[in-house]
Amino acid sequence: MVAASESSAFDRRVIAEFRTHDGTVGGRHAGLPLLLLTSTGARTGRPRTVALTYLADDDCYVVAAGGSGANPAWYHNILAHPDVTIEVGAQKFDAIARIAVGAERNALFDRFAVEQPQLVSYQAEADRHVPMIVLMPVTPRIGDERSSAPYCPPRMFRPRCPPTPVRGLFDALDRQTRNLT
Repeated sequence: MVAASESSAFDRRVIAEFRTHDGTVGGRHAGLPLLLLTSTGARTGRPRTVALTYLADDDCYVVAAGGSGANPAWYHNILAHPDVTIEVGAQKFDAIARIAVGAERNALFDRFAVEQPQLVSYQAEADRHVPMIVLMPVTPRIGDERSSAPYCPPRMFRPRCPPTPVRGLFDALDRQTRNLT
């Protein structure tokens, strides 16, 4: 078992390598699609950054709260504060995190597991369903053909990924958006 301080030092090295090499890292993450997720700590309110593998899904990114045992700390952070920042390659943008449920969760899990089979072993070791999280960008990405579009505040953002409530947040967001259009 790796001590918490060693794990933190390892994570810091991966994050530094990611940022230095525009998203390319070596070691056990070599060749995997990797993004950096920065969330707000649920208890501390401080920014917390983790490196995660992902699945691209239209304009969204899907990550899994994998691993055996309890859900990771970043999962609890996004439940408390769904506004996050993600870095993919050299691009950095704001996003809203939501938890996929039901048939959507199952379909995303299956697609993710095809590309990254380690997810199946995480699920087998866990005594819970591994949550699938959809990260929906709310700012245009550099290099995107829509990058000249104005910034869309979260309350006006209409994701192409179907919304699923996170503690009622997205139900209210969807109602507000319908009233604006």
